Amino acid sequence: MVKLNIICPKCSKNRFLTINEDQIQFKDSGLFSLNIDENFTCEHSYIAYLDRQFNIRDYFNFDYDIELPELIPEEEPVKVIDESRPSYDFDLVKMNLTANIITIIFKAIISKKPILIIRDKNIYYDNLIPFFEEITKRLFEFEMELVSKAEYKKFKSKYKKHIVLDTSTVLKNPYDFIDIKRLKIEKRIINTYIDAPDTSVGITQLRNHIKNARDLARIICEFIENQEKNQNIYIESIVDHISFVRGTKITQQYLDFLMEIVNEYFDFPVKFSKWKDSVGYYRLNPDKYRFGLKDL
Repeated sequence: MVKLNIICPKCSKNRFLTINEDQIQFKDSGLFSLNIDENFTCEHSYIAYLDRQFNIRDYFNFDYDIELPELIPEEEPVKVIDESRPSYDFDLVKMNLTANIITIIFKAIISKKPILIIRDKNIYYDNLIPFFEEITKRLFEFEMELVSKAEYKKFKSKYKKHIVLDTSTVLKNPYDFIDIKRLKIEKRIINTYIDAPDTSVGITQLRNHIKNARDLARIICEFIENQEKNQNIYIESIVDHISFVRGTKITQQYLDFLMEIVNEYFDFPVKFSKWKDSVGYYRLNPDKYRFGLKDL
């Protein structure tokens, strides 16, 4: 028997849990995901990831109170699995990567940052790039490489701008804004896949939320494109414009998420500011602005 000290990643309340190690079946990555229900340590539910030594390697928690925009009705039934493609087992991605690592990779993709995965000999890596291609197809392009630990050490200087990860750990991250502690919207989106009853449903839900984010960010780019380059672009006017064009209400938190896509992926260099009366606005930096919508 093994005694684990389970600590809630949100409120830090803890409780000991005793498990029979013979009943634990580790995945190829050497991880086991343990679902912690609400009211075990506290009112929060989350996932704890154990390694083969029964150390807790990571936690994943998400906030159900975070609102995601409603998907437009015609998007919901879309089936994204392409039957003509080679057969991939996308279950292996969820089984072998922690949810936090999937979230970090997702954030890197929608921020147009290069990704490097340190791989071993496990077969599930063959499913990794096709999985992210599937959920971002015709939405976001990305740069991702898989190399061995030896290859990474030999060519380390080549990967100065890459986010470097393995199955459960961020090994190098040169981008301060890609911080798992602040990726609340991104976690909520990834959880639509993690928490789905089966992989096909999860991938469809995930892709639809990614498509929604891309479409809304594109609407914001169009809106900014039509503003004067030195004009303040008020938060309320952006939210109202999205509501008018798409019939969708978004929260301030979700708008912040979209503006990072606008800034990082679409390369519209907008900066957030606040006046003394707490009225928030964005301003486009014309000196750094390079692309028109025809290039998006």
